[in-house]
Formats: sequence, structure tokens, C-alpha cells
Amino acid sequence: MKTKIFYIFALTVMLVLVSGVAWTAPAAPSEVWVDDGWTDQTDVNNFNPVLSWQVDAFNTLQDGIDAVEQGGTVNVTAGTYVQTGDLVIDKTLTVIGTSGDGKPTIQFDGMCDSLIIQADGVVV
Repeated sequence: MKTKIFYIFALTVMLVLVSGVAWTAPAAPSEVWVDDGWTDQTDVNNFNPVLSWQVDAFNTLQDGIDAVEQGGTVNVTAGTYVQTGDLVIDKTLTVIGTSGDGKPTIQFDGMCDSLIIQADGVVV
């Protein structure tokens, strides 16, 4: 009986490990959207129901920059984006202010906060 339980346990562990190898992390989106007024999926749906909160729709510039793939585009809607700490761009990407009412503005909220670009081919 103990041998049978051991084999069932071992088989279960092997299946879990093998199936884990087959899983791949989702690819980073090639295009993301940032709006300082969004707080959840409901807000995002009012703008574009195809977008997903915290996948390709964010309310901070740094989150959008971090999420987009290398060479991707960060679309930023009009608004004031309060940045606490440095805003770091460490990969090739394009940041675009979208058309509409007003322009996006970055307000750095500290004495040493700055925009740091650590990659080639960044378009802002």
C-alpha cells in the first residue's frame, strides 16, 4: 500500500514538473496605454474595452514603461503624472502623447527625481 501511494505521489510530482516546463510567460505587449485617471478595469473599459488593467493599461508612466516590450510604444493620455522617484527608461521604446484634450505633463515630486534614459533608440 505504501509503495502504491509513493508511486502515485511521484507520478503527480513528475506531471506537475513536466507541465510547468510547457508553460511560458505571456509576452510583453508591444503597445500599452497610460492614463493618470484610471484606477481599475472599469475605468479602462470606458476608454477601450479591449485593453486589460495592469497588462496593457496603467495609471503610471513607470508601470507602462516597465510592461511594454523592447521596441514597443507607450501611449500617454493627457493629464498630470506625478512621479515620485526617478523615471527610468532602460530599453528601446517610443513614448507618445496621444491627441485629445491637453497634453501629458510629468510632475517630479522630489528634489532628486529625474528622467533617466539608459537605452539607445528611445523616442519621447
